[in-house]
Amino acid sequence: MKKLFLAILILSLLFATLAPFGVSVFADEVEATLAERSWSPSGKDYTLTSIPQQSNDYTKSKAPVGVSFQKMYFGSSGIPVSLTLYSDPSGFGDLGFWIGDTANLDYKQLATRNRLVEFFDWVDSIINEVDAVANTQYNGEGNLPHSDINKYNQASQGTKLQVDYHTYKMLAIGREMYDLTSHAFNPAIYRLVDLWGFSSRTYSYKDESLPYDRKWDFFDLDMMTGNILFSYPLPDQKYVTAFSTPAFTDFSQSAVTLTEENGNYFVTKNVAPVVVDGVSYEQWLDLGGIAKGYVVDLIKQELAKLSQTRYYVDAGTSSQNYGYARDGENWKLLPPNSLGRLEPLVGFEVPNRAVSTSGQYNRKYITNGVEYAHIIDGMRGAPAQTGIKSITITIPDDDGSNYWACKADCLSTAMTVLGRDGIVDFCNSEFFAQNDVDIFVLHEAIDGSKQILSNMDEGEMVYKAPSLSEFSWNLKKDKGVWVYDGKAQLIELPQTDYTWILIVLAIVVVALFAIVVVARYTAHKQKGAQNIHQAKRDNFFKPADVMVYLAVVLVILVLFSVFFGESDKAYKSISIVNVVDLQTGQTLFVYNVGRNEYQIAENSPWDITVTTNGNDIIVHMTCQMDGEERFNEITITKGASPKVKMTDSVCGFSQDCVRYFGAMTTAGQSIVCSPNYLKVISD
Repeated sequence: MKKLFLAILILSLLFATLAPFGVSVFADEVEATLAERSWSPSGKDYTLTSIPQQSNDYTKSKAPVGVSFQKMYFGSSGIPVSLTLYSDPSGFGDLGFWIGDTANLDYKQLATRNRLVEFFDWVDSIINEVDAVANTQYNGEGNLPHSDINKYNQASQGTKLQVDYHTYKMLAIGREMYDLTSHAFNPAIYRLVDLWGFSSRTYSYKDESLPYDRKWDFFDLDMMTGNILFSYPLPDQKYVTAFSTPAFTDFSQSAVTLTEENGNYFVTKNVAPVVVDGVSYEQWLDLGGIAKGYVVDLIKQELAKLSQTRYYVDAGTSSQNYGYARDGENWKLLPPNSLGRLEPLVGFEVPNRAVSTSGQYNRKYITNGVEYAHIIDGMRGAPAQTGIKSITITIPDDDGSNYWACKADCLSTAMTVLGRDGIVDFCNSEFFAQNDVDIFVLHEAIDGSKQILSNMDEGEMVYKAPSLSEFSWNLKKDKGVWVYDGKAQLIELPQTDYTWILIVLAIVVVALFAIVVVARYTAHKQKGAQNIHQAKRDNFFKPADVMVYLAVVLVILVLFSVFFGESDKAYKSISIVNVVDLQTGQTLFVYNVGRNEYQIAENSPWDITVTTNGNDIIVHMTCQMDGEERFNEITITKGASPKVKMTDSVCGFSQDCVRYFGAMTTAGQSIVCSPNYLKVISD
């Protein structure tokens, strides 16, 4: 009876817990079966899915209001392309029916579905066409695709190739953006992309067949994205120098000549190969930064022809086109938060706009404590390390003929390369003003402060993260010109501290555990006194009890290890090194470990020079003080576990900062040179 009563009690509690959601749990089965909601046309390898109306009222039927398409494209990259259409009287008409409910569709709905299939067949075909001509995806078996771009990459200097119109058009758009961005966007740096480990050959398949390849090593797991992080030895400088030579990365008309002759399209390779250690390397092109946006624009063009105005197109979550949403609604965009939080920072409306988002939070690795991501600065010959964590660009769209989604893709890449100052210049450019371009950037300054660079007004935001007390735009208008304000930064609200609550909970769990054990032990002893033979057969620890006790012990261990163990700050590696003047509070020198970049304060009484010696960065500081020349030398050793040491000084009668302060190896430590009023701080 006790077991029956317990089972009824558990079921009652479970029912009571689910009762408020009971209608929603079974809502899908009530509205339509899975087969009725989704449908794969005969002979097709894609599926169409009805989109139900979003509603918080679970007592009402959620009728379908649109239909969506999604499929993976672009080789081993596995990029999803999705398209959602909503009911639109000027386009496909009423889409308020379950796409797979063939038995109940009337003739008009069947006709609409047939039109949808024709359109999505075209979408599938056009993406495959673009993929076929632009594909550089290595397949892991030593084979490269027979695409136009790969034919160019394998060709020698002077070769003239006939190419598809899509290849020609994408190269022409790339040329336009190459010129607009002063070469920051450059399709001709694919050899550098490969050298640094971000081509499909190296990043996806870890191929080591070329002379400049290195061996990949597992590094860590990125808890924010779930991606596996690897370490990759840095390339030999001779390859960096060769592959970044301006003549080799030239994408001008004289270097990569585009011509149209009698309706046919050609590209001529006029770039000479570079030779390293007797091995010849041809210039390689890549349209990876163009193709996704180009596909979005082609789809937009077709939707314009069909008069469909209510839709959403997405290629790889980085290139998008927002038409109009359903009646009375506008699309709301939440740019990714790349500053270490999962929640979005802001949201703004994007009706009928092309959108591109680039970020340094995916496709990256960490070597010697420095992070290297996939966007390459061709002028430096290395991954961009400008502090641009993510960038979102939106441009009002037309009928797709201006290829704004494609151009926004190019711009977001270029802005990451150009960095903060380049973004300010572009916000003041005629291109931005004439085309109503909006930009939203999450920027990490060299001192680690988080900033927003945007030419949008804060009043345009329809959402602001509750975890931030201040949204400080670091771009300000001064006499009609955008300028950078370095003082403004995002301020996070203090996190709610649940430590003591959980400590009390841990104590309660321990107390209950003790009570249960004592009660069981007492009952066992009493039973033993009454019936010694029964007690021998009645084990104190039954198998089920053991499992429960072990689970409780595990909970206790976890709680105590979290709240009574050492602070995680004791294990946090150094990310920022600051040298501060204790008299004025001025930060004299900042070194960002992750970006391998430093900054020296202007108008400082200290003369600061920086030299490098292998993995050591040596900071020399001299200053006239009390009629004497004072001197400090600080050595920062790069690597997976960076350290900072005061290695020399002239500071009065002693060198306490050198003799008695050991090397800083974790965040939160400091070294003080009192006579020289200097403090070195690790963050």
